[in-house]
Amino acid sequence: MNKIEINPQEVYVWLAFSDGWHKYAGHIITIQGIKFSVVPLPSKKGYELVFSSLESGSKFRTVTLNMFEFLNCDTKEKTLVQYAESALVVMAAIDKFGKKKVLDVIKESERENIRKFGKMPEFERIEFFN
Repeated sequence: MNKIEINPQEVYVWLAFSDGWHKYAGHIITIQGIKFSVVPLPSKKGYELVFSSLESGSKFRTVTLNMFEFLNCDTKEKTLVQYAESALVVMAAIDKFGKKKVLDVIKESERENIRKFGKMPEFERIEFFN
């Protein structure tokens, strides 16, 4: 099942870092039936899309965007297309390692993050216009 689905609703998601949970704006994306968050973050090379397990908050894969790719994301629609294209890298990693192995690693990182930081806070919808 080679499938990528992106929820167009912006949400605040929680990512696990060495010092605990950090809140970021992003989207929820399902790749091969596994839920991830995708968050754009600045990097030394410009910007990168950080794909993290939605359950554990742990980074799974990053995809670096060159300046042209980043500047091309000037509408929500173009941004979601870029996310879908970048998700192909994540899908290839899932295919390489196997879905079962990826799910096992996610479960282990979820247990470890709960042990270190406590339960992950709830996701929140982002409402730009009320």
